[in-house]
Amino acid sequence: MTQALLAAVLGASIRIAVVAGLVAILLFVLRVRASSVRHGAWTMVLGAMILMPVLPLVVPPLLAIDLPAPPVAFDDLTSAPPRDVHMTPPDATAPAAIVNTATASSTSLPSRGPAIPDQRFPWRSAIAALYAAGLMVMLLRIARGWRQVSRIANEARPIPGHSVESKPVSESSLVATPVTIGLLSPRVILPADWKTWPTETLIAVLAHEHAHRARRDPLIAFMAQLNRALFWFHPLSWWLERTLTVTAEHASDDEALKAVGTSRGYVEVLLHMAETVRIHGGRMASQGVGVNGTGQLGERIDRILSGDVAHHVSRWRKATVAAICALVIALTASCREQAAGPLQEDPALATELKARLERSDFHNAARKMTLAEAASLEETLNRNPEDTVTREKLLIFYRWMGDNIQDWNDNVRSRRTHALWLVEHRPDSELVNQARISKLADPIGYEQVRKLWLAHVAKPEVSIKVLDHAAWFFTESEKPVAERLLLRARTLQPDGPQPRVANGSYYAPWSSRLGELYARVLVGSVEESLGNVVVNTAAEAANSEYARQVREKLETMDDAAILGAAGRYLMFNARNVKGAFDHVALGRPYLQRAAQLDPQSVSARLLADLEAEDRGRPLLNPFGRAPRASWPELIAKLPEEERLLPLVGIAEHEYLSGENLQHIGRQPEADEAFHLAERHAREALALAPRFPGYPTYAAAIFRAHIALGLHALRKGDRSDAVEHLLEASKAPQATVRTGINPSLLEYRLVNYLLKDGERDAVVDYLERVAQGRDDEERTTLLKDAAAIRNGRMPERYQRLLASGHL
Repeated sequence: MTQALLAAVLGASIRIAVVAGLVAILLFVLRVRASSVRHGAWTMVLGAMILMPVLPLVVPPLLAIDLPAPPVAFDDLTSAPPRDVHMTPPDATAPAAIVNTATASSTSLPSRGPAIPDQRFPWRSAIAALYAAGLMVMLLRIARGWRQVSRIANEARPIPGHSVESKPVSESSLVATPVTIGLLSPRVILPADWKTWPTETLIAVLAHEHAHRARRDPLIAFMAQLNRALFWFHPLSWWLERTLTVTAEHASDDEALKAVGTSRGYVEVLLHMAETVRIHGGRMASQGVGVNGTGQLGERIDRILSGDVAHHVSRWRKATVAAICALVIALTASCREQAAGPLQEDPALATELKARLERSDFHNAARKMTLAEAASLEETLNRNPEDTVTREKLLIFYRWMGDNIQDWNDNVRSRRTHALWLVEHRPDSELVNQARISKLADPIGYEQVRKLWLAHVAKPEVSIKVLDHAAWFFTESEKPVAERLLLRARTLQPDGPQPRVANGSYYAPWSSRLGELYARVLVGSVEESLGNVVVNTAAEAANSEYARQVREKLETMDDAAILGAAGRYLMFNARNVKGAFDHVALGRPYLQRAAQLDPQSVSARLLADLEAEDRGRPLLNPFGRAPRASWPELIAKLPEEERLLPLVGIAEHEYLSGENLQHIGRQPEADEAFHLAERHAREALALAPRFPGYPTYAAAIFRAHIALGLHALRKGDRSDAVEHLLEASKAPQATVRTGINPSLLEYRLVNYLLKDGERDAVVDYLERVAQGRDDEERTTLLKDAAAIRNGRMPERYQRLLASGHL
């Protein structure tokens, strides 16, 4: 609310300054000298200034200025949990690294405890308080003046036989000079000694006050004072009040001159009134207007004596000035803060994502088939064996997904039929891998397909694609054969297979395939991998002669690509292996040797990240798998400087838990988790300035600001979220990674704000943090920033948006 009020007042201040400047130029260009016309023009400006905060909402848009898009409700961004938040059953213990989990816990919630205040200076609240104080002072001044006017009005008595426009003239001992008061029904009030005035003076005074009454000058003066109270900080409001008072007096002087007939005679009237004010020390009517004016007597007398008085202005000229002023006001109010057009998709990526979506729909339709529908498709395929679309649909169905309730033997025979036809007639087709037969599941079919593959690869003119597919077939059960085929393929096409990406699938280089094959040999994999992860192993396979040869080969190998692939596969894809060895300890030496052989390789970067995580893990989570309820107590026992990363780690964990709980409808628990996340993030920020030299200082303030930015979005305060994002970017990026990788929440906040229209802030953030990141990430971040500047979606953002994850 405060932010919206300040924005409305500031926006109105800028617009009205433009209006006033254009009106001033208009009066100068048209050489408008008549005070009544100038008074009317500035009265229109006064009205526009008071109404300007709401005028843009009611005036139809004519002009547009490109600005960020209007805010999107944060609820729209969290209607479904992001895909990297795993929906796991509630667990009362934390995983090994708090930051890498989104597991929600509904039990043993820690008590709320005192909230940690925001340590940043609340400048928006301070500005709002200052504005409110100024407004209050100005309104009190208006109220005091109104009391004086009310007192005069109540004490005044009508003068029999005297009236202005059929309204009786009154007299009062509380005024020293004539005044006109009253907003809706103005009254002319004369001082008690009016009976002693010469007739010429009375005529001049009544003509002057009649002009004030006819223009409703008391109402305009009141509106000017109210405008000055609302915009007390704006010089224009003060200038407008003075200018309207002066032009009102000039216009009334013009009318009085017509009644008196001579300049000298009217000047004597003004001098008499000024002397009366001097004697009485004032005229006692701050809310009224009168013949003595506001102290600008010398200016008025000079104007009258110099003859600088416009006695007549045509109605056409008045209408022209009024119409142009109205047009200026309308055009200024019609300028809209138009949202920039939506970010444009990258056409090539959009085509790829569309193809993936279509493939996903195709797979879903295949899984939902019934046995009757599958039988119908089999008949279609018998009539046209080259129908690859129908064959692929059947192969998807036969993987026992969806409505497939076939008997086991029927399913084996169905898959075998398709595998045999494909290997015999289309060994280079991508469908061959989908029809791959397991030796454990179908030994008869395996032998039949094996003979076909051996016949193909025995041909001197065998293609790379056939070697590739044959190697995949033998990887499960005959790894030495698979190795020979991969080595042969690498000799024929060293940088193959090409293309690396085709039909939405990635084809790893031969070296990577060899490294993964060797890793499977070392762990004794004996079954087809699921998602490229080892499923089943056998001790005899891991201790076989071939496995011994592979170990010796890797120990003496100087091929960084093969070593790196083997190390990565062992560390990350063999974690499900239940054996008598540590898969991480087995894979890390290969990764280390690969990094030594090629310091610029993927393996080298991965090893650096792993080592950073190893250094950071005890800093981030020094209490392992302790129950969630005990975390605050355990953190309190740590030295203060060692609390920094655990605090932000818990903040991130609680935030992700809150999103998870909210998605499954457990809102009270989600609110508790969100509260704890904010509390711990603020506690980390409050603690960090005391330890600026501590290794985890930069990482702590970076991640705490990211977490608090997301909380600001949840509360609907987008500007505060932007501020936290930019504060995070000020953390030394070279040391943000010290001890731990950047926050899991970083790109959540970046993408939410980008979707919310904060393009400039996101670009600023990306360009700032890019300078402290490694070469690969720096290139990606700067590429993303450039895309946004050019009105295009960054690749990661487009992928998330297309997949429905954002």
